[in-house]
Amino acid sequence: MRETHRQSGIVRRFAAPSSLVAIIIGAGLWYMIARDIRSNAIDRAAHSGELLVRTAVDDAIGGDAPGDGFTAATSNRLDGIADRGRADHSLQGLIVRNARGAVVYSSLDGAVETSGEVPRAATARATVTSTTIAVTVPLGGAERPQRWAAAEIRLPFAPVGVSIAAQKWRLAMWMALAFVALFSVVLAVATKVFRGLWRQVEQHQFDALHDPLTRLPNRTLFNDRADQRARERRRDGHDAAVMLVDLDRFKEVNDTLGHRSGDLLLAEVARRLSARLRNSDTVARLGGDEFGILLPIVDGTDGATRVVEALRKSIAAPFVIDGVSLTIGASVGVAMMDEHGHGAETLLQRADRAMYQAKKNRSGHAFYDPSLAGDERDDLALVSDLRRAIARGELRLHYQPKAQLSNSDICSVEALVRWQHPERGLLAPNLFVPLAERSGLIRQLTYWVLDEAMRQTREWADEGRGLKVAVNLSQQSLLDESMPGEIARVLERQRVPARALEIEITESALVSDLGAANAALTKLHEMGITLSIDDYGTGHSSLAHVRGLPISCIKIDRSFVSGMLVDAKDATIVRSTIELARDLGIGVVAEGVETMEEWDALVELGCLVAQGYLISPPKPGPELGQWLRRTGYSFRMDAKVEAAIPLPNFV
Repeated sequence: MRETHRQSGIVRRFAAPSSLVAIIIGAGLWYMIARDIRSNAIDRAAHSGELLVRTAVDDAIGGDAPGDGFTAATSNRLDGIADRGRADHSLQGLIVRNARGAVVYSSLDGAVETSGEVPRAATARATVTSTTIAVTVPLGGAERPQRWAAAEIRLPFAPVGVSIAAQKWRLAMWMALAFVALFSVVLAVATKVFRGLWRQVEQHQFDALHDPLTRLPNRTLFNDRADQRARERRRDGHDAAVMLVDLDRFKEVNDTLGHRSGDLLLAEVARRLSARLRNSDTVARLGGDEFGILLPIVDGTDGATRVVEALRKSIAAPFVIDGVSLTIGASVGVAMMDEHGHGAETLLQRADRAMYQAKKNRSGHAFYDPSLAGDERDDLALVSDLRRAIARGELRLHYQPKAQLSNSDICSVEALVRWQHPERGLLAPNLFVPLAERSGLIRQLTYWVLDEAMRQTREWADEGRGLKVAVNLSQQSLLDESMPGEIARVLERQRVPARALEIEITESALVSDLGAANAALTKLHEMGITLSIDDYGTGHSSLAHVRGLPISCIKIDRSFVSGMLVDAKDATIVRSTIELARDLGIGVVAEGVETMEEWDALVELGCLVAQGYLISPPKPGPELGQWLRRTGYSFRMDAKVEAAIPLPNFV
């Protein structure tokens, strides 16, 4: 209703000035046409008077020369013409002048003044007053100079004026009708155009503030509403909450069924979220598979919890997309307004952090914990330190050897990054690698690790030790299109062949985007680089997924290895993984081997390679070199193991 009123107001504002302009133009046009009507009417009257002179008056004079007067016969004929004209009201008077302008005949009562020399033009001349049209017509000419004179016919103006007035009235009526019709058409067209433009403006405004796929508000509109609610809350004091909803396993749907099915799923999720909320609540798509929810009035944390449970229950119900039944979940982070922050951006950041806590704890939802604020500040400080640490050379690489179970020969090593922090001491990778991933420093960190690992590989090769070195690659680095080129440049710079490098990818990184990971792994495989799956068994994949990847080896996660002697389920996982991998021609490395009992059990199960503290903890490169010389490990592998995990021989 309000928009219709605004549109009508715009049309009225257009109609007022445009109608005034049209009236001014119409008045000017009417004046010019009315002037032409008057001129044409007078010309017609003058033509009638001239015709009367050329026919009746000229014939009445005949061959009589005006001189100082006419004969009685001529005067009588002229009187007859004048009498007939007065009788039918078409003539007021008739006057004839001689060549000197003196009146030689007049039908008017009273004297008529002398006009001077008679005009000798060939055409008539009309003079108009308010009551009379006087038409002066030359007589005689070169053929009859003795009759040189002029006849003046005085016609009444009243009939001509009536005709002029009637024509002007008809003109005014037609122009008014034409103006009304034309303006109505123009106004109708303008109204249609304005409404079309208004709809376009509204559509552009809607598009600027809404997500094109789900038609939900976008981040801009969500932030505006949240900030407005924060201002209102200072007055009314009602609790309010901001939630961030992140879908679980959404990437699996995209990878398996394609982006179209993913879009349909997002649209259906948006519909379910909207259906569960009140009209006063706001649900927005913030990007990807993240949705923001604003509860402007909520009954504290208990009320927010009830809403979260209802939303998660709604999302947990199966979706049917293109005939396929899908089940997904959602993790929800909640930040209470004022208690956890004021502005929209702050609340979203803290709801996002709570959401990640919910994912980490697998609790489904979590409220922002203010006690984590100190951790946030520490993380920011650590990110700043890490940025400088890469440039200052504070990073270190430690290497942990992998041994062949059949004869204890060292077959390769894994490079593990450490940070020698000037204040906090030696930091493990789990304390700073996730920060590097979130802050965008992972690329610089990965390039440094690759370059240092290949430098150490070259150094060992120059000493006669042809060791394969494994480097861990994060999901971000794996999907970085520039990574294969950078690896090639590192290998060339350090003079190391590709077969000396092994790339380890975590299983969770593969599962999250299997299609993109496969393409990236294929590029690395084509370069001659060995590829392994790290932490196998923790990412909920299967060897059916692995079978389609250019993988040479899988590493069984340490949690299964350490539990296989006391937990039948862990033992089953280890045994079945080794058997299936052997059938597929894929090598197996057992991580976290710490006891001889675990070593012997792995030998019995047919595992090929072990890695763990039983063999050696991670050591710096020079220290590991000394350890290898001291233990005297050889680098020979039998044909069976060679087929499973090929070792380089580039010394």
